Amino acid sequence: MSRYLTTVSVEYLDATAFIVFNLYDDAGHLADQVIKPYVDVETSVKELQELAKTYDQAHFEAWTSSTELFAAFLQTPGIGGQLKYGDDTADTLSAIKQHEDIIRELYDIKLKPVLPKWKQWLINKLTKLKERLENE
Repeated sequence: MSRYLTTVSVEYLDATAFIVFNLYDDAGHLADQVIKPYVDVETSVKELQELAKTYDQAHFEAWTSSTELFAAFLQTPGIGGQLKYGDDTADTLSAIKQHEDIIRELYDIKLKPVLPKWKQWLINKLTKLKERLENE
């Protein structure tokens, strides 16, 4: 019996963190995709184990580019954790981007207005000035 593969990452939509699980079956096809608000590492590991149970996978591989998640996977029996480069787990970011409108609606995340370049420049200068004055 071959093991399923899951890519797991914490991705951000504006300032809101989400945990993204992409579960691939033994043929390499996307079997399931879960996107939830990120709580903490322990909760994420439990959610990953529940997802694996749903597919009768007592043992599975989990790729992540997060050192915190990787450390938790190493301490959890049944999860073959591997620390990967961001390119290897880029499908989690793609999932967030693909479903961005639905996620914004579900979790009431408002689009931030884009500031004109001159306003952003002015804010940056004033912030630097404030920091400089505070450090004196």
